[in-house]
Parts: sequence; structure tokens; C-alpha cells
Amino acid sequence: IEYLAKRRWPAAQQTDAAPRRDLAPLLIERMKRASGALVIVAAIMLLGSLVMGFLSFALHPNIVGRTVLLLLTVVGLGATAWLITLLVTGAKRAARLLEVVEHNPERIERIYAGKVRNVGFRAARMDPLPPPESEKLSEWGAGGWYVILTRSGSTRLERFFGLNFDSIRVSRDEVLPLLDWLRAKAPSAAGPPDRAL
Repeated sequence: IEYLAKRRWPAAQQTDAAPRRDLAPLLIERMKRASGALVIVAAIMLLGSLVMGFLSFALHPNIVGRTVLLLLTVVGLGATAWLITLLVTGAKRAARLLEVVEHNPERIERIYAGKVRNVGFRAARMDPLPPPESEKLSEWGAGGWYVILTRSGSTRLERFFGLNFDSIRVSRDEVLPLLDWLRAKAPSAAGPPDRAL
């Protein structure tokens, strides 16, 4: 009888189901939290660049040493300017991401979770969480979790500068709910790539 009822009145079954929680506020809050971390990194980069610039003249190094220090200063100031740009445009990027999720989900190419591993002085790597995520999640431990959305139709320049995707830092408990919510919005989006990032 239950089987026949589900086949005969599927609309009634959907009505009885609990409504899906709207996780848009969580998405915005997590992107704002990432902006706070960018402020700290930008301040450190700016301070380090200014110190390098000061040392290039205060220590009176030879021409090679001064050139290296000035080069590090320019690179550091460029990275600081890039981080400041990300900070200033953070609210706009969050609004654009929600706009795409709600109204243009066909522009989302992939939705998946990733975890930063091998964090050290020299390098860090983000590995995509393979499906089924619910089974693999507990095996990978806590900390360093991100939900990543990549957009289709991006140019080579956007891909080079990492402007073709959004990464949202989340806790391990938020990974599955956010993935489910986003995939319900964009069901045609693919899962994780086959290779590590």
C-alpha cells in the first residue's frame, strides 16, 4: 500500500517532506570570515615589503643584494595590492556567487569539497574529496576544509589568476549540508576533478 501511495501521489510525498534549509546566509558569513584572514595576510605582506625596501638602502648592500631586496619589495607590494583588491571586492564576489547559484546555475561547472594537506613552510596542497563524500569525510579528519565552485566559460587569463572559482572555508560539519544545498541549486554541475589541485 505504501509503495502504491508513493507512486500514485508523489506530489503529496514532496509536500510532507521537510523544506530544505536555506544556506545562503552561511555562505556569505563564511566568505566574510575569509576576508578577515586576508586582512592579516595583507598586513604581514605589506610590513615585510616595507622592511625589505628599508633594508635595501639601510644596509648599503652591493648592487646584487640591493637589486634582490628591491625585487622582493616590488613582489611583496604587488601581492599586497592583489590581496587588498580581493578584500575590497569581497562583498561583490559573494553577491555575484549567490546570483549565479540562484539564477544562473548552468554557469557552475563543478561543486566539490577539498581539504588542504601537507601544510608546511614550502608548500601546501588541496586534495578533492572523492565521492561518496559522506563515507570519506570522517577518514580525512578535521580542519582545512573548503567547498569549491568552479565556473564554466572562463578565459585562460581568469584561470591563470584563479578567478574562475570560489573557495569557501568551512568546518567539517558544514561540508555535506553545503554540498547538498549547492548541488540542489545546480544539479548539472560535476563533482571533483580526477586529479589533485
